[in-house]
This record gives sequence, structure tokens and C-alpha cells, in this order.
Amino acid sequence: MLSIGCSEIQRTATPGGAGRGAGKTLLRIAAALLFAGTSGAACAQAFTENFDNISTLPGSGWFLQNNSSPVGSTSWFQGTSIANGGPFDAYNGAANAYIAANYNNTTGGSGIISTWLATPNRTLRNGDVLTFYTRKHDLGTDYPDRLEVRLSTNGASTNVGAAGNNVGDFTTLLLSINPTLITGVYPRIWTQYTITLSGLPAPTSGRLAFRYFVTSAGPSGTNSDYIGIDNVVYTPYTCPTLTVSGTPGVGTWGQAYSATLTQTGALGAPSYAITAGNLPPGLTLSPAGVISGTPDTVGTFNFTVTVSDNSGCSGSSAYAITIAQANQTLTFPPQTVASRWFEPADTFAIEPLASSAEPNSGSPIVYSSLDENVCEVGGTTVTMVAAGTCHIAANQAGDMNFSDAAQVVVQVALVTPTEADLRIEKTTDATLVRIGDTVAYSIVVHNDGPANASNVRVLDLLPDRLDVATAVWQCVDASGADCPDPDSDVGDIDITIGALPRYSSLTFELLAQVIPAADPQDDYTPLDNTANVALPKDSGLTDPPENNQSTASVLVIPDEIFSDGFEAPPQRLE
Repeated sequence: MLSIGCSEIQRTATPGGAGRGAGKTLLRIAAALLFAGTSGAACAQAFTENFDNISTLPGSGWFLQNNSSPVGSTSWFQGTSIANGGPFDAYNGAANAYIAANYNNTTGGSGIISTWLATPNRTLRNGDVLTFYTRKHDLGTDYPDRLEVRLSTNGASTNVGAAGNNVGDFTTLLLSINPTLITGVYPRIWTQYTITLSGLPAPTSGRLAFRYFVTSAGPSGTNSDYIGIDNVVYTPYTCPTLTVSGTPGVGTWGQAYSATLTQTGALGAPSYAITAGNLPPGLTLSPAGVISGTPDTVGTFNFTVTVSDNSGCSGSSAYAITIAQANQTLTFPPQTVASRWFEPADTFAIEPLASSAEPNSGSPIVYSSLDENVCEVGGTTVTMVAAGTCHIAANQAGDMNFSDAAQVVVQVALVTPTEADLRIEKTTDATLVRIGDTVAYSIVVHNDGPANASNVRVLDLLPDRLDVATAVWQCVDASGADCPDPDSDVGDIDITIGALPRYSSLTFELLAQVIPAADPQDDYTPLDNTANVALPKDSGLTDPPENNQSTASVLVIPDEIFSDGFEAPPQRLE
């Protein structure tokens, strides 16, 4: 999609006259705005049009057409000065030296004004700049106006469609002044607008066009009034000095090569090409300036690189690349898991493996341990022997064309874990209970590792609001560990789990009946029940205490019934 950038700059302006809102005494006149210019070389593309005499515009290559629906009594016309009853004078030059259009481009009150003024055919380039001044009257009622600037890249085409809503080849909207047709937007003093072309893929033959475009327009319409355009200036882009930089390095036969060239001065995305000499066979230069490939010939190669931008500007620089004979090179990246918890006789795979740059001897890459008292290596599998640093070496033998690759070594730390992260979670099956109800609790004990834990104590001393005599508990699920023996009992939970390996968990279920509080005033306060998990004091392991306790709360509510048949709500907590 073509993208064109526009910016608006408001300038100090001369005051003007009145439009149709000021007593409707002025004849509303339509006029077509045209760019004046000449064709030819890039340096002859520039033009300035001050509209001193718009009758000369067609002879200069401008195109005017009124596509309004229905077509009114006017099109673009020579501006009307204040002295001659017009609403305002020109921005510069003679008082009437501007081009104008008005509501009489169509008839009635619901027409579409679509009046075109296209520049002569130009070779359009990114960076070309169009500036112009426009305004409407500054007195009386403001009937909204709209002016568009559009682009066609179809050469000298004058196809602007055949009806008010058509745009023909002028499909790219560069600028819309007052696009939503509201009052107070179209400038009421001479105001300059600037459009800079960008996004063209290359210098392109085409035209720019002004389009006076208003809906609900006409002598009795709610929109359209009187606009003027003056001092249209078209300034072609001037090529700066383009320089190519970057230092292609020495390449190696049979091994992947890449070097990136850069540039300064290009407008938009630059494109690189070889314009003299040759790259080493096997290498190519991308349009983005990347030299890449696998060279297959030894030697020194001279070439010239030219960079061009999408405005047709270019610059060149000479280079040389030397391709040397190959060495065999191993790459052994750091291991994905650089530290592992030590477990006697545990194994792990070497990951990632070493790789040999192409081309190479084709000999297999062989792995070995440099610390056999810490780890042993067989193939690509490592077996743990003791805690410490395991150094893994990679080697590749050479042949008549390649030397032995230099040995590369990676290391993995085998660490004895010193922390068992115990975690307990307690939940209940109800949030509202009555005295006499049995509450069911679920208690899940985890060891999040990394160390295995033993003699783990789980403690749940029931509060006095739960009847110990009715309490029963049971281990109902085990993952990676075994339920204690016995795995169920009555009353409080106070058990020792002999072995709780890392990443294992046990789930207990506890049932207990709610009884009245010692003080009747506390019967309907929240009931909290807390469970704890802990390592033995002589464990030798550390355990973060943040998640070693969990509390489940329920709200005890009365079972009284109001006279209206609804249960009494819980007492308000102070």
C-alpha cells in the first residue's frame, strides 16, 4: 500500500471578504485549482503557480473537470477580489490572482460537488514536496467546505471517474482538509499546507490533483461555500550524496559467510547491487546489503557495490573479499541446564550437542568426561558419580583436508540440594455452617523440592469449636510418596511422614462436628482451623517458612427462623 505523509503549517494571512453566509449577496462561483509546471528532466520538474491567469493552465498541461452530480453552472474560476465584490483577495500578486470554486459547482441542495484540478504529468519521487495556500471567507455563516489532494501513479492519465463519488486513477488520498464537513475547520485566512511524498517504490510517472469535494452541497444545501487556492509550489527531491560503508571480512572455503553493508543518505529503504567485478563464487548480495552464502573457491575477489534509494539516487564503493583455506571448527554451546541436583547414578543427556562448521572431515564428534570421579560419559549420556563440577569435552578427528578440531569443553554443576520447600494447603467444603454440622477439611502436604525430606511432621490441633471426640481423619491420596502407617485415626492430626520425596504430595481428609463456643456470645463468630507442616529440628535441610501453615475459615450461622419465614442472617462482626 502506498503511504504518503502530510503535515500542516499555518501561516500569517491577509484578511478576506465574505462568503455566501454573509447576506448571500455574493454569486457563488466554482473554480478548478490547477498546478502549473513543465515536463522534462528532474531539475525542470519544479514549478510555482500563482494563478495570475487561469486560462493559461490547460496549455501548461493542467487538467480541469467538473464531475459534480448534478453539474452546476460553474467550475474552477479566476478569483474575485474584494474590490470586485469577492470575499477575499489573493495570498500574493494581484488581488484576483488565485483560483476559486464555490457552491454553484452543483445545483439544488443535495448535490455532490466533485471538481478536479490535476497537475501536469510529472516523474514523482519520494521526497518531492508540494505546498499551497487555501482559505474560505471569514465573515457570516460558515457552510462547511472540503478540499482533497489525491495522487495517481498512472502516468499522464486524466481518469477521475465520471460521477461525483468516483476518483478514477486518483485512488491515493494525500490530504483532506475538513474531511468530516463540520463548521469552523476549513481555514478562514490564507493557510499553507505541505505534502511530502513517501512510500513510492520507485520514481513514478503520475499526477497530483486538487479535488473540491462536498456532499449535501448546492445553493440551498447545508454544505459548500467558496474556497480559494494560491501560491502552489512543487519542489522535486534533490539527491544527497549516498555513501556505502562496511568491511567485508576474510571468508573460509566451505563455511557459511555473512557480512552486512550499510549506507548513509538514502531516502526510504535502500537497495544494494553489484555493478562491477564479481563476488567470490557461492556468495550473493541481497538488496538489503547482506553478503551471504558458502564460498567454494579460494582467492581474492574485487567488486563494486552501488546503493540506490527509491527516489532514484545512488552511490558506489569498491571492495575485495579474500576466501582462505578451511579449518575444522567445533562449536559446543553452554548446556541448557547448567546446574543439576546430584543423585547417585542419575543420568542426563548432553543438550545442546556440539556442532561442526561445514565443511568438515565428516568424522563423528566424540564426547568424554574430564572428571571421571564426578561424572562419566557414554555416547551423549552423562552419569552422575559425585557432587562437583562435571567437565564434558567434545573432539572431532581430522583427515587429509582438515586438521583435528580444537577441543571444546562445557561444564555442568552437580549440586547436593540443601532445601526442601514444604507447603501445606487447607480447604473446607463449606463456608456457612450451623452448630451440630460436620465440616469436611482437605489438607494437602507438598514437597516442592529440590531435596528429599524425611520425618516430616503434619499437625492440626482442632480448635475448641470442633468436637475432638467426633473428629476422624484419613490419608486419601498419595503422589510420589506413601501414606503414613496408620493412614487414619480420630481426634487431632499429629503424624510423622517418614519419607516425602521432592515433588511428592499427600492428601488428608478431616471430618469434625461444630459445637457451641465456651462463651455463648462467640457461637456465631468465624471458626478458624489451622494445619502446619515442618521438618524435624535435626533435619539439616532448610525450609522457607512462608507456606508451612494454612488456615481454613467457616462462618457459623444461627438456625433461628424469623416470623416471615426467612433464616436469620449472620451476626455482624465488630
